[in-house]
Amino acid sequence: DGERMTRILLVEDDVDFAFGLERALRARSHVVRTVGTAAEAYRAARAESYDIVLLDLGLPDASGREVLAELLRDDPQVAVIVLTGRDDAASAVASLRGGASHYLTKPVSLDELHLAVEDATERVQLRRRVEASTRLFSAPLGSGGADDGAGIGQSPAWMGALHAIRAAAAAPRTPVLVTGESGTGKELVALA
Repeated sequence: DGERMTRILLVEDDVDFAFGLERALRARSHVVRTVGTAAEAYRAARAESYDIVLLDLGLPDASGREVLAELLRDDPQVAVIVLTGRDDAASAVASLRGGASHYLTKPVSLDELHLAVEDATERVQLRRRVEASTRLFSAPLGSGGADDGAGIGQSPAWMGALHAIRAAAAAPRTPVLVTGESGTGKELVALA
Protein backbone atom coordinates (compact mmCIF):
# COMPACT_ATOMS: atom_id res chain seq x y z
CA ASP A 1 0.00 0.00 0.00
CA GLY A 2 2.88 2.39 0.67
CA GLU A 3 3.78 2.26 -3.03
CA ARG A 4 0.28 3.24 -4.20
CA MET A 5 -0.13 6.83 -5.33
CA THR A 6 -2.36 8.99 -3.16
CA ARG A 7 -5.65 9.85 -4.87
CA ILE A 8 -6.73 13.40 -4.09
CA LEU A 9 -10.00 15.21 -4.84
CA LEU A 10 -9.39 18.98 -4.85
CA VAL A 11 -12.60 20.95 -4.30
CA GLU A 12 -11.74 24.59 -5.02
CA ASP A 13 -13.66 27.23 -6.98
CA ASP A 14 -10.70 29.61 -7.43
CA VAL A 15 -9.35 28.31 -10.73
CA ASP A 16 -5.89 29.90 -10.45
CA PHE A 17 -5.37 28.72 -6.87
CA ALA A 18 -6.61 25.24 -7.78
CA PHE A 19 -4.23 25.10 -10.74
CA GLY A 20 -1.25 25.94 -8.50
CA LEU A 21 -2.22 23.33 -5.89
CA GLU A 22 -2.83 20.70 -8.54
CA ARG A 23 0.60 21.28 -10.10
CA ALA A 24 2.32 21.09 -6.70
CA LEU A 25 0.54 17.86 -5.81
CA ARG A 26 1.15 16.21 -9.17
CA ALA A 27 4.84 17.11 -8.87
CA ARG A 28 4.83 14.79 -5.82
CA SER A 29 3.25 12.01 -7.95
CA HIS A 30 -0.22 12.30 -6.45
CA VAL A 31 -3.24 11.60 -8.64
CA VAL A 32 -5.41 14.75 -8.52
CA ARG A 33 -8.92 15.51 -9.76
CA THR A 34 -10.13 19.09 -9.41
CA VAL A 35 -13.74 20.24 -9.17
CA GLY A 36 -15.18 23.68 -8.40
CA THR A 37 -18.53 23.05 -6.71
CA ALA A 38 -20.09 20.92 -4.00
CA ALA A 39 -22.32 19.19 -6.56
CA GLU A 40 -19.28 18.20 -8.62
CA ALA A 41 -17.50 17.04 -5.46
CA TYR A 42 -20.38 14.73 -4.53
CA ARG A 43 -20.51 13.26 -8.05
CA ALA A 44 -16.73 12.72 -8.14
CA ALA A 45 -16.58 11.16 -4.66
CA ARG A 46 -19.43 8.77 -5.46
CA ALA A 47 -17.90 7.75 -8.79
CA GLU A 48 -14.39 7.04 -7.49
CA SER A 49 -12.59 6.36 -4.23
CA TYR A 50 -10.22 9.06 -2.96
CA ASP A 51 -7.71 8.96 -0.11
CA ILE A 52 -7.84 12.70 0.55
CA VAL A 53 -10.23 15.54 -0.18
CA LEU A 54 -8.76 19.06 -0.17
CA LEU A 55 -11.91 21.09 0.55
CA ASP A 56 -12.34 24.83 0.18
CA LEU A 57 -14.88 26.02 2.76
CA GLY A 58 -16.01 28.90 0.52
CA LEU A 59 -17.83 27.07 -2.26
CA PRO A 60 -20.47 28.85 -4.36
CA ASP A 61 -23.22 26.24 -4.00
CA ALA A 62 -22.96 24.89 -0.44
CA SER A 63 -21.41 25.51 2.95
CA GLY A 64 -18.03 23.85 3.33
CA ARG A 65 -19.12 22.26 6.60
CA GLU A 66 -22.14 20.66 4.89
CA VAL A 67 -19.85 19.27 2.19
CA LEU A 68 -17.42 17.99 4.84
CA ALA A 69 -20.24 16.15 6.66
CA GLU A 70 -21.65 14.68 3.44
CA LEU A 71 -18.27 13.46 2.17
CA LEU A 72 -17.47 11.80 5.49
CA ARG A 73 -20.92 10.24 5.65
CA ASP A 74 -20.32 8.67 2.21
CA ASP A 75 -16.74 7.54 3.02
CA PRO A 76 -15.79 7.72 6.72
CA GLN A 77 -12.21 6.71 5.91
CA VAL A 78 -11.40 9.58 3.57
CA ALA A 79 -9.17 12.28 5.05
CA VAL A 80 -10.49 15.80 4.52
CA ILE A 81 -8.05 18.69 4.59
CA VAL A 82 -9.97 21.96 4.89
CA LEU A 83 -8.75 25.05 3.02
CA THR A 84 -10.04 28.49 3.94
CA GLY A 85 -9.30 32.12 3.19
CA ARG A 86 -10.05 33.14 6.77
CA ASP A 87 -7.76 32.51 9.71
CA ASP A 88 -10.63 31.96 12.11
CA ALA A 89 -10.16 29.84 15.23
CA ALA A 90 -13.89 29.07 15.58
CA SER A 91 -14.04 27.84 11.98
CA ALA A 92 -10.93 25.71 12.51
CA VAL A 93 -12.35 24.12 15.66
CA ALA A 94 -15.72 23.48 13.99
CA SER A 95 -14.03 21.87 10.97
CA LEU A 96 -11.80 19.64 13.08
CA ARG A 97 -14.73 18.63 15.29
CA GLY A 98 -16.68 17.92 12.10
CA GLY A 99 -14.08 15.35 11.09
CA ALA A 100 -11.48 17.27 9.08
CA SER A 101 -7.98 15.92 9.56
CA HIS A 102 -6.25 19.27 8.94
CA TYR A 103 -7.13 22.95 8.60
CA LEU A 104 -5.01 25.10 6.28
CA THR A 105 -5.33 28.85 5.76
CA LYS A 106 -4.81 30.42 2.32
CA PRO A 107 -2.35 31.29 1.01
CA VAL A 108 -1.10 27.79 1.79
CA SER A 109 2.64 27.22 1.99
CA LEU A 110 3.64 24.25 -0.12
CA ASP A 111 5.63 22.77 2.77
CA GLU A 112 2.56 22.94 5.01
CA LEU A 113 0.40 21.43 2.25
CA HIS A 114 2.79 18.54 1.61
CA LEU A 115 3.13 17.79 5.33
CA ALA A 116 -0.65 17.72 5.74
CA VAL A 117 -1.04 15.45 2.70
CA GLU A 118 1.68 13.06 3.93
CA ASP A 119 0.13 12.87 7.39
CA ALA A 120 -3.38 12.38 6.00
CA THR A 121 -2.14 9.67 3.63
CA GLU A 122 -0.55 7.74 6.51
CA ARG A 123 -3.76 8.00 8.56
CA VAL A 124 -5.94 6.80 5.67
CA GLN A 125 -3.66 3.87 4.87
CA LEU A 126 -3.61 2.82 8.54
CA ARG A 127 -7.42 3.10 8.81
CA ARG A 128 -7.87 0.99 5.68
CA ARG A 129 -5.43 -1.68 6.92
CA VAL A 130 -7.20 -1.79 10.30
CA GLU A 131 -10.59 -2.16 8.60
CA ALA A 132 -9.29 -4.96 6.35
CA SER A 133 -7.77 -6.85 9.28
CA THR A 134 -10.90 -6.33 11.38
CA ARG A 135 -13.04 -7.82 8.61
CA LEU A 136 -10.58 -10.68 8.24
CA PHE A 137 -10.52 -11.65 11.90
CA SER A 138 -13.97 -10.66 13.20
CA ALA A 139 -16.30 -13.33 11.76
CA PRO A 140 -17.09 -16.34 13.94
CA LEU A 141 -14.66 -19.18 13.47
CA GLY A 142 -15.89 -21.90 11.19
CA SER A 143 -18.59 -19.72 9.59
CA GLY A 144 -16.87 -20.27 6.26
CA GLY A 145 -17.57 -16.68 5.16
CA ALA A 146 -15.06 -14.57 3.28
CA ASP A 147 -14.32 -12.68 6.49
CA ASP A 148 -13.71 -15.82 8.53
CA GLY A 149 -9.97 -15.87 8.04
CA ALA A 150 -10.62 -19.18 6.29
CA GLY A 151 -9.76 -17.48 3.01
CA ILE A 152 -6.16 -17.64 4.19
CA GLY A 153 -6.40 -21.28 5.20
CA GLN A 154 -8.26 -23.82 7.27
CA SER A 155 -5.40 -25.84 8.70
CA PRO A 156 -5.55 -26.68 12.41
CA ALA A 157 -2.50 -24.45 12.95
CA TRP A 158 -4.22 -21.45 11.32
CA MET A 159 -7.47 -22.04 13.22
CA GLY A 160 -5.43 -22.18 16.44
CA ALA A 161 -3.74 -18.92 15.47
CA LEU A 162 -7.14 -17.28 14.88
CA HIS A 163 -8.28 -18.39 18.35
CA ALA A 164 -5.08 -16.94 19.88
CA ILE A 165 -5.49 -13.66 17.95
CA ARG A 166 -9.06 -13.24 19.14
CA ALA A 167 -8.13 -14.10 22.71
CA ALA A 168 -5.30 -11.54 22.68
CA ALA A 169 -7.59 -8.88 21.16
CA ALA A 170 -10.13 -9.49 23.91
CA ALA A 171 -7.54 -8.92 26.66
CA PRO A 172 -6.96 -5.15 26.77
CA ARG A 173 -3.51 -3.84 27.66
CA THR A 174 -1.96 -7.28 27.55
CA PRO A 175 1.46 -7.27 25.85
CA VAL A 176 1.62 -9.63 22.89
CA LEU A 177 4.73 -10.65 20.94
CA VAL A 178 4.06 -11.55 17.30
CA THR A 179 6.91 -13.37 15.58
CA GLY A 180 7.35 -15.05 12.23
CA GLU A 181 9.19 -14.96 8.96
CA SER A 182 8.89 -12.06 6.53
CA GLY A 183 5.59 -12.12 4.64
CA THR A 184 3.68 -14.33 7.08
CA GLY A 185 1.14 -11.65 8.10
CA LYS A 186 2.58 -10.29 11.35
CA GLU A 187 1.32 -6.77 10.60
CA LEU A 188 -2.22 -8.02 9.93
CA VAL A 189 -2.14 -9.99 13.18
CA ALA A 190 -0.91 -6.94 15.11
CA LEU A 191 -3.60 -4.72 13.61
CA ALA A 192 -6.28 -7.32 14.41
